Amino acid sequence: MHRRSFIPRLVLAACFLFLFPLASFATMYSASTWYEGHEAAADSCIIEFAPDFSVIDVRHELAAAGWSLRQLSMLDGTLVEADDFDALALYKGDEIAIGVVDIDPATDLAAQLEELRDLSGVRDVAPNYIHRVLMTPNDPYYSSQQGNFRQIYVNDAWDIATGQGATVAVIDTGYRKTGMTDPVKNLLTGYDFWGNDSNVQDYIGHGTHVSNTVAENTNNGKGCAGIAYNAKLMPLKVFPDYDQGALESDILSAINYAVSNGADVINMSLGGGGYVSSTNNAINNAVSHDVVVVAASGNEYAGTVDYPAAYENCIAVGATNRHSVGANPSRADFSNYGSALDISAPGVDIVQEAYEPTWGVGFYSFGGTSMASPHIAGVAALLVEHGGADASGIRQAMCNTARSSSGVGKWTSQLGYGEVDAYAALVEYAGVNQAPTAVAKATPTKGSAPLKVTFDGTDSKDSDGKIVQYTWRYKQSNDLVGTGKKLTYTFHDTGTYNIVLTVKDNQGATATDTVQIVITPGSDDDDDTGGDDDTGDDYDFDDSDCGKLLQTIYNKCDFSLVYENGQNISPASALTMCENSSGGNNWECLQSCYDQVDNCDDMEACVTEHCSVQLSDGGSSDDDSDSSADDNFLWGCGS
Repeated sequence: MHRRSFIPRLVLAACFLFLFPLASFATMYSASTWYEGHEAAADSCIIEFAPDFSVIDVRHELAAAGWSLRQLSMLDGTLVEADDFDALALYKGDEIAIGVVDIDPATDLAAQLEELRDLSGVRDVAPNYIHRVLMTPNDPYYSSQQGNFRQIYVNDAWDIATGQGATVAVIDTGYRKTGMTDPVKNLLTGYDFWGNDSNVQDYIGHGTHVSNTVAENTNNGKGCAGIAYNAKLMPLKVFPDYDQGALESDILSAINYAVSNGADVINMSLGGGGYVSSTNNAINNAVSHDVVVVAASGNEYAGTVDYPAAYENCIAVGATNRHSVGANPSRADFSNYGSALDISAPGVDIVQEAYEPTWGVGFYSFGGTSMASPHIAGVAALLVEHGGADASGIRQAMCNTARSSSGVGKWTSQLGYGEVDAYAALVEYAGVNQAPTAVAKATPTKGSAPLKVTFDGTDSKDSDGKIVQYTWRYKQSNDLVGTGKKLTYTFHDTGTYNIVLTVKDNQGATATDTVQIVITPGSDDDDDTGGDDDTGDDYDFDDSDCGKLLQTIYNKCDFSLVYENGQNISPASALTMCENSSGGNNWECLQSCYDQVDNCDDMEACVTEHCSVQLSDGGSSDDDSDSSADDNFLWGCGS
């Protein structure tokens, strides 16, 4: 699990420019108007060319009706200004995404749209809607911890993916390239569709905050963290250098540019306007190329979702309040909701490094669905890294695993399918193997020596597979107690013993659990100085043929001093070695010798002469004693 330090820098933010339109407008559009309840440019609109009409055909038709073609947006998002139209004179409608037409701001917009729709060279027409950033300014104080990431289990997801190899396009106010303490590590050049150049410098700060939520440099001892911090970030600027609003035509062009230039995920923390078929087509085209498209639902406290989030193939993201890890999420009061809402993410008190025109670069706490949307974009980038680009699969995995008080993956109008769970989405999408859960039990856990204990691991579970191995060992010495789901073992020495159960699933993942056994002095105890030495003098072998034979020999011969190549071998290891060769020559030889002899000395002599194993005499008996009954030895059952 990765951890991030956070360097506090107190900056007082004057954020009201995100809430209110400025009194005057730049040359981008001379004035705004309203069309069917949505703000739009008064001096321009969008047209789609009829497929069989060329650029020169449409220009002539527009000019005859008193309009002019201002700009072309090509299918790859490239913008072409009027000075370069001659080079494209013969391009047909199916080679062009849209055209932007200059119209009369003093004439009713709806009337002009109807007249344009009647032209034979125009397939469709739409207002050039104005979109605003969807941020609500919040207390500029910040915390040293990004609880919003832990809230959606990003920390757990980082153990699996960090966005490596994924590219996220952020269509917004640009990215602040100067003065940043902890900028995005893998920042691409991007493009400015407002200025029609490659200068994406952010003079507002919104895009920088959003981008840093997605991919701010992480695990470097500076600033904040980004969800997909190893992803590439493509800043696509559609706003002017002040918060005037972004035009539909530029947003559409940015979507096409992102697809043509290798984006895997597109984030749009903006909203406004209504349905535009050209924009819907651009989003559908993106998804058909397995690009995940994400947008903010809106901050109007409304029961309907803003465009572009409301398009069917766009993931509409609502905002949740901050809460403790594991608690049920709740909708932030400002967050738009309703039938088009897909999923939710933290959108209150979100801290990232950003730029503010009055106070400059600093760490700011912002709120809004603008802040929620990049959480989803960042999680999508994690899924791209670990499971590949599949827009519908990524969307489904995030929705299926999202959480709310209604359950996991249960849709409601307030939160969509719930608050995203980054780790669970990764597991579902990429098929990440989940480790089993080990549960070690013992009966009894305390008693006097000798104490026969039954170890039981049957309550161990594996949620996405099966457990294929159960191993019981002393914790300190790692000596084997035995294998199997259940086994019985006798302790003879006084002491406290920690026995560890290790379970392994069918994909190799393991888990452990420990149970403690306390042995008090009893009739079979020879040493009152015992402790947690994790050893025992006796051993109950299993019911296999090998185990029964070793148990019989054990009852006759002392196993306390056993050597192979000079190293001590425990009874448990002897059983393992024997069982591993059960049915082989050594096992048959061992059985044959046992059948022929009746004492330890003869057993040792027989094995030494006839079996391909090494035996070592422990030599615990006195020289003048009857060694035929007391000599200590053990044979390994593997050659």
